[in-house]
Amino acid sequence: MKAWKCIIAVGTGGLLLGASGALAQINVSDIRALKQKYINEELGCSGISGIVSKHVNTPVGQGWGGYSPTEWYLAADLTRAAGCGNNSGESRLQAALDYAEGRAIENWWEREIGVPWALAEGLLRGGGSVRSDLRARLERALRNFIGMQSLGEHNGANTVWRGWARLLAAFYFEDTALAQSAVDLMATATSQGSYAHIQYDWSYFFHYDVLNMHYGGQHFGDFARYLQFTENTPFALDARVNPDDAQRRTGLELHLLWFKNFVRWIYYQGYGDPYTVSKFPHKQG
Repeated sequence: MKAWKCIIAVGTGGLLLGASGALAQINVSDIRALKQKYINEELGCSGISGIVSKHVNTPVGQGWGGYSPTEWYLAADLTRAAGCGNNSGESRLQAALDYAEGRAIENWWEREIGVPWALAEGLLRGGGSVRSDLRARLERALRNFIGMQSLGEHNGANTVWRGWARLLAAFYFEDTALAQSAVDLMATATSQGSYAHIQYDWSYFFHYDVLNMHYGGQHFGDFARYLQFTENTPFALDARVNPDDAQRRTGLELHLLWFKNFVRWIYYQGYGDPYTVSKFPHKQG
């Protein structure tokens, strides 16, 4: 329900234009303002002591695998905890980096989205509170993971998630070019297509090219959150045309149309709505 509220709130808002009617440019002060907003709203300290205690008592490498880069997530959590005043996990943070840095991550989603998103959040909250040598290693890792992102995919849930990870990294490094590239990704994330993601009839396909409202729901919600979070800032999409859209509509316009048609797609060509089942569609008998 929160996603619907985000869309309704943004849909009734205004456009952010410069004095000449051009889109406002992103500058460092814009990044700093939105960065602080994200820290305040998304990176609280509730329950952090329990997380630190759990991680400190977790054997190094436990659960690690090419599809489960646990030590990177642990490092992100302990960095975030330092920003909440709890630095008791610093030695475990170092051990996590020692273990993870020399090991490959086989899952592309973890390399391009999951791990960099987590590291960016950890650094945003606690980067200034960890030892300088550890901070430098975390920063290097974040830059490397962001540099691995494949940017040829211009729509769908993965594009939204790459955009979020990229945006948070831009916040931390206060990098205007990186921030602009994140906004460019978001601008195309609601493009319609004939293979995957948002279809021309507004249904949502994913995994094996069949109806998949599980990913559709996640895409919708995380994109709606971006629209609301960036409203009335140079990062907003209410005046930014989607360059991949033949009708030259904005990201906001397309999302509002998707919102209008979203709930119609609960059963399609023999497939029941897997939104509440799993990320893989299940053929119905």
